[in-house]
Amino acid sequence: MHVLFWNIRGVRKEAVRRALKYLLRESSLQILCVAETMVEVSSFPSLFFDNLGYAAEVIPNNCQDRVPNIWVIRKRGMAHPSLVSMSDQQLTVEIDWMGKRVLMSFIHASCFKIERISLWFDLALISTTTSPWVVIGDSNATLMSHEKRGLGNFNLGSTAEFQAMVDTCMLLPCPSQGKKYTWSNNHKRANVLPVLDWSFYNEQWIDEFKNVSQQVLTCSALDHSPLFIQSFAVPKPPNIPFRFHSFWMDNNGFLPMVENVWSQSVSENSISRLAQKLKFVKLVVKAWAKGAFPNLNEEVDKATSNLKRVQDSIAES
Repeated sequence: MHVLFWNIRGVRKEAVRRALKYLLRESSLQILCVAETMVEVSSFPSLFFDNLGYAAEVIPNNCQDRVPNIWVIRKRGMAHPSLVSMSDQQLTVEIDWMGKRVLMSFIHASCFKIERISLWFDLALISTTTSPWVVIGDSNATLMSHEKRGLGNFNLGSTAEFQAMVDTCMLLPCPSQGKKYTWSNNHKRANVLPVLDWSFYNEQWIDEFKNVSQQVLTCSALDHSPLFIQSFAVPKPPNIPFRFHSFWMDNNGFLPMVENVWSQSVSENSISRLAQKLKFVKLVVKAWAKGAFPNLNEEVDKATSNLKRVQDSIAES
C-alpha cells in the first residue's frame, strides 16, 4: 500500500496544484490525505482528482463552524473507506486492503498545546483496536530535542505529552528516509527546521504486513514536506517447510498413527516410494497435530508468561 500525506496550506494555490498533480502522477498511491486545504469540499472542482485516477468523492473531517482541514481521497476502484472516528484534528477510516481490515488515522494537530490534548485522548481511545493501525500526519510537536534546529525554545511540555500519547497507544515510528526535517519557515536568515510530520504503526500492523516505511519528500513550494508511506504484505509461501516437534512422540497415539500410514503400500520404485510415503506421513501428521494440540500457540504464550513471572519473582527476591 502506498499512502501520501501532505499539509498543503491552501489547495487554491497554483503552485500547490502543480506539485500535487506531479506527485499523484509519479506515485502509485492507494490513499491520499491533504491537510489545511482552506476551502470547502464543495468549492473545489471534483474533476481535479477524477482526471488523475482518484475517486471524485472526498472524505472530509468535521470542524464544526470552520472548513474541514483533513481530506482523504482514495484511488478509483478501491472500496470506499468506512468512517470510524473524526474530530477537528483527526480523521480515522477503516480500509479493506489485501483482504484485511486496517485502520488509518490522519491527524492535523492544533498549534495550541491545550487543544492537542483532546487529539491525544482521541487516539488513545482508537488504540484499543485489535486491527492493524497507522497514524499519519502533522503533530505540531516534536519527540526529541535534536528534532528541531534554529531559533526558538524547545517545548518540553509539548514533547512530554506527545511522547505520552505514543507510549499509551503503543505506537512505533515508521523508519524514515529522505529529509530529516519535515517543516521549514523558508527564511534565509533565522531559519527554523523541526520534525512536525510523523507516521506511526502498531504491533498488529507489523505482525500482519511485516514492513512499513516512510519517505520525507522534497518540495520547495511549501513549508511542510509530503510524507510517502509504503507497506507491503509479504505473501505466505505456498510450500511452508514441515516442522516436527519432538513432544509429539510423547503422545500415545503418535507412533501407531505413523506406523499405520507408513505400512500402506505404494506402487512406485524405491526412491519414489520413499518420497511418496514421507509426503503421506507429513500430510497425516499435520492434520493430526491440529486436532491433538489445537491451542498450541496459546499454550506456548501462557508458558512463556509464567516463566517470565517466575524469573521476575526470582530477580526481585
